[in-house]
Amino acid sequence: MVWWSWTPCPNGCGMYVIPGSSSDGKCCKGCKVPGWWGRHDEGCCKLGPGGVLPAFVELVGVDGGQRFGVWRVDYMKKCGGVFVVFRDFQENSPKHLRANWAGTVDNDGQVAGTDADWQLLFTPNKVIPDSPPIYTIQAASKKFLSSKDGLLTLSPSLESPGTLWTIHEVRPEDFGPRYGFLHPLRGLLPSKPFLTPSQKRSFREDGFIQLKRVIPESLILHALAHINAGLCALKAVEMEREHVRFLQPLEGHHSITALMYSTPLWSIVQDLIGTDKVAHCGGAQVALRPPQVDIYQSSAEVTKEWAKHWHMDGVGEGRHSDFSLLVGVTLTTALNSDMGNFLVWPGSHKVTCPMLKANHEKGLPLLTNAPDLGPPKQILAAPGDVVLAHQKLAHSGGPNASHSIRYQLYYRVSHKDHSDNASSGLTLQNLWVDFEGLQES
Repeated sequence: MVWWSWTPCPNGCGMYVIPGSSSDGKCCKGCKVPGWWGRHDEGCCKLGPGGVLPAFVELVGVDGGQRFGVWRVDYMKKCGGVFVVFRDFQENSPKHLRANWAGTVDNDGQVAGTDADWQLLFTPNKVIPDSPPIYTIQAASKKFLSSKDGLLTLSPSLESPGTLWTIHEVRPEDFGPRYGFLHPLRGLLPSKPFLTPSQKRSFREDGFIQLKRVIPESLILHALAHINAGLCALKAVEMEREHVRFLQPLEGHHSITALMYSTPLWSIVQDLIGTDKVAHCGGAQVALRPPQVDIYQSSAEVTKEWAKHWHMDGVGEGRHSDFSLLVGVTLTTALNSDMGNFLVWPGSHKVTCPMLKANHEKGLPLLTNAPDLGPPKQILAAPGDVVLAHQKLAHSGGPNASHSIRYQLYYRVSHKDHSDNASSGLTLQNLWVDFEGLQES
């Protein structure tokens, strides 16, 4: 990772210069030395990067280490400091980071203006040895860019957490899997181990694990707001068996992708599949299960009835290995049975995989001689809880005898080599070929 910095002017004028930015390393306030590229700039250079800002940068929060980017940088020097415009890094995109009229931050601006001019303020009193320089970033409204719960926002005071930043250069060769999907207003947490050896053993044995309170409430509420707005649109949905299908897809919206890429979930997935081994996940299935008012049986009777409803994604359509890992995120409370809970058949992956392999080799329909797996387990979950399930684990959405719609997201995640592993039959020979994180444990 590369960062850019400068040192105090050797003439003692109180300004800062970037080493090598001029022939003698002095700033232009009273020093009258050539500026960057040999041209003198009469403007003040209080923070003095001049023309040496990298073309592409990533904002990294000092508090928490969340990364927001990538941005194309336009810079300008005005009296009193250096101002930058952070533009969407995608080629030909006119969007840029702005402090909007509502007092929040977005990247929906189409024309640069004062709402998009951010002043960089170097904080020499916050210098950390052997670390990049630290800045505050101030909007024209005099509020400060900050991060809170994985979101970019504005703070009225530097006393608030999340207002200190470092700025890192991003090279074009780093684009692609790491940044091509990342919404810049949502931070990407550094990858680090999250799963214990015991949890990994449970995943091997049962084919799934449940994790509590992975997703912060603020991101859950953002996702719910987007989904509910979609529900209210004219001709937005239709019923498909027991669940709602959106006619206008919502899965790729940044409020949905943020729950994967702006939370520990991205690191957790890499814990199983392997660090930097996870392919791009473009979004999630938005799965709503409305109340079923005709359910009158007891919970035990419902569970017994639902025992024959299991499936594996893609198998019914003749595809034995559609992806590597199913990631379910609960958005609304399902802490009791029969609330539209996610149903799993623990350990069933060890039964279904040999069945799929045998049928595939014989050219038979994949579900030929499907076994009786017995009653399922209902997952009791609160908003923000996550279930990670092997693709070959038998599962289902459960009945909803409550008074509320059950809201759930399902991300289908794959190892980067999954397509090759599936086409060669490796995913039928070895349940764990896509799970390098388990092989390392």
